[in-house]
Amino acid sequence: MQSPTTTKQSSITTDQSLHHCELLAESIFDEKSVVTFFTHREQKDFKRKLICSSLEKRDIATLLKLGVSNFGFISADLRRESWYLLLCEQLLLPQGSRTDVSDDKFRHRDENQVHLDVQRSFTGVKDLQRKETLRTLLKNIIIRILRTHHQLNYYQGYHDVVSVFIVIFAQCKRYYPSDRMQEDVLLFSDMTNRGDEDVSFSTEDMNNNTNSTLTQAFEDKDGNFAVDEQKLFRCVEAFTLLYLRDFMMDSLDFPIDQLRIIPRLIKTIDKNLYKKLRLDQVEPFFAVSSILTIFSHEMKPMEDGESSIIFCIFDYIISSQSMSAPLLMYANLVVENKNRLLEEYETNLENFGNYIDLVHGIMQKVLLGVSYDEKLWDRILQKMRTDVKNVNFSYKKLVNKFSVLVTTATGKPIFTPQGNSQTRYDLNYVKNLLNKEIQLNTKRKLLSNQKNDKKKTNFTLLHRLSSLTCSASFVYKISIFIGLMALMIKFYRGSSIKHLIPQTKMYIGKLRSSSLAGLYQESKYIWLDPLYGILQNMVTSVSSRNTSFVVNK
Repeated sequence: MQSPTTTKQSSITTDQSLHHCELLAESIFDEKSVVTFFTHREQKDFKRKLICSSLEKRDIATLLKLGVSNFGFISADLRRESWYLLLCEQLLLPQGSRTDVSDDKFRHRDENQVHLDVQRSFTGVKDLQRKETLRTLLKNIIIRILRTHHQLNYYQGYHDVVSVFIVIFAQCKRYYPSDRMQEDVLLFSDMTNRGDEDVSFSTEDMNNNTNSTLTQAFEDKDGNFAVDEQKLFRCVEAFTLLYLRDFMMDSLDFPIDQLRIIPRLIKTIDKNLYKKLRLDQVEPFFAVSSILTIFSHEMKPMEDGESSIIFCIFDYIISSQSMSAPLLMYANLVVENKNRLLEEYETNLENFGNYIDLVHGIMQKVLLGVSYDEKLWDRILQKMRTDVKNVNFSYKKLVNKFSVLVTTATGKPIFTPQGNSQTRYDLNYVKNLLNKEIQLNTKRKLLSNQKNDKKKTNFTLLHRLSSLTCSASFVYKISIFIGLMALMIKFYRGSSIKHLIPQTKMYIGKLRSSSLAGLYQESKYIWLDPLYGILQNMVTSVSSRNTSFVVNK
């Protein structure tokens, strides 16, 4: 299996004040003692220039710092460029053209579910025509991903994640599906000639290795910019394979492994809360929607919400190259709402039959209610920037060895003498990881099914035995068996067959009368009556023998 490689960063040749990322990203944009000298607008304007300069010079090290710092990548235009550069630098494509998957012969097994979920997307868009445009783009991108990487399984919530990319790439642009694209489109950049930025970009062509960071937007005959579907697809593809791979199996085993990390993270942050809610005994299924959709299901991305916190969350994850980041964000979300959770816990103790349902109930009620609170999320992101290094927790033993958490999205970029750099992964290497993860998932499912079958078999046998022991026919047969055994014992002890015949007749007579009377259907102890008679006669016979022996003596 081919190992990932490391990107070497070019030396900094531009104005040094724009490229001391350690100082700029971690001090000017985050430290309160310095921020007070600048308004938010001034900070954003200065940061916008830093991002544009870094994009032009393809300075990955600076972009990684700027993406996790306050405000993220600021605007849709800059996010589009930054996400594309960072993700495409992470996942390298082989040279050569790709297979056209537009033909229905490449149809994926999950496409029907994709159609259903897409119809529930972008419900907040009031313009019906625009809503249908976004839905068409969303459907086309997801289906192309699934057809290109047929091993992947679609999961409900994946469309929410892709919707975030759709909004960023489609904002203020029209969408022309590939089969309707005008042949005479003009390549043009929608990021040039921006008066307040004073930044120009080179217009060299892009290839699979992303030799330029320019987004080539298509301009139609009416002068409207169109979505670059190919670049959008590349971003979604890289994010899917590098960050979401665990979620795209045909079972929830690997996602549940990730969810179980959350209680342990809460324990490292607030042990008292962990103990009070007994999170060591509660499966954290309350977090499944938030983690599988990276909070995009609760915080719907909107085109008119450029500053929405959901985009800053994605800025952080892509720049930190970490899928443990959403887990830690959720843990901090729980801790930040500690008082309300404990209050709800105490108030509803008597309303739930068990504490497991209680914890799930209060988590859903409290956390869903604060999912749109941007001030709360600002505090959480600030904690991620300042306190993430203090969370000392190892989760390698909790996930499979091919998981994104320990391979392609570890959140641990490599440090070189030239600065901070990201690991580059060859597509074949990532596909190999995917195949191994699928194999492991299949084995795990098989083992789980075998255990379930064993439990089911044991339960079935027990159930049959229980039914059998309670059935009249079984009781009737047992009574005959016990009666015969008693007769054999009498015959053996008396050593005389003449005592056997009358006792047998008596026993059969009692059973017959009981059977005719229907008593074997009423009583579970029909065998006691004839057996009692036989044993009583045996005792009487023995007693009379002993008496006769004493008298004769």
